[in-house]
Amino acid sequence: NNTVTSCESALTLACENGHTNIVEELIHNGCADIDCADPEKGFTPLMKSARNGHLSTLKFMLNFAAQNNIILDINRTNLNNECTALSLACQNGHHEIVDLLLQHGANPFQKLKDNVNCLIEASKGGHTKIVESLINWNQALNHQQQEQFEKNSKNEIKVKHLKLLDLFNFNI
Repeated sequence: NNTVTSCESALTLACENGHTNIVEELIHNGCADIDCADPEKGFTPLMKSARNGHLSTLKFMLNFAAQNNIILDINRTNLNNECTALSLACQNGHHEIVDLLLQHGANPFQKLKDNVNCLIEASKGGHTKIVESLINWNQALNHQQQEQFEKNSKNEIKVKHLKLLDLFNFNI
C-alpha cells in the first residue's frame, strides 16, 4: 500500500526506495532540495535512506553535499524529535550505514524523545555489531579527547613558562 501523501516528494520516495539513479537525476538537475523535510512528519531524504538501509543512496547524497558545499544537517531530527538518520539506521540494524554516518559527524549521543539515543535503539533491536561500533566509537572519541587535553595542558605549561621567563627578562 504505497500511496503518496501530499508531503512526500519525488526525492524522498526515491530515497526511501533506494533508487540512487533517480536521486542523482533529481539532485543534479536541481529538481529537489537534498535536505528538505516532509512537512507532515519531518523526515528528510537522508532519514528515509538510512531507515531503509540504502547505502549507495546515502553515500551519493553525503558526497554530493560535501563536493558542492551544501550544508546537510546530519543530526536533524524529525518534527517530534523521535529520530535522526543515525538512530533510524541503529534501530533497523544497518551497520554499514551507522559507520558511514558516524564518519560524517552524526552524533550518537543526541537525546531524542523520551531520552532515547542510538545505543538504546540498537540495543532494543538486538543489533550487537552496531552496539559494538557505538561503544568503540565512544572509546576512540574519549581517547582523542584525552590526547587533546594532554597536548593542550603541555602547551599551556609551555606558554606559562615562557611568559614567566619573559616577565623576568630571560631570553631562550
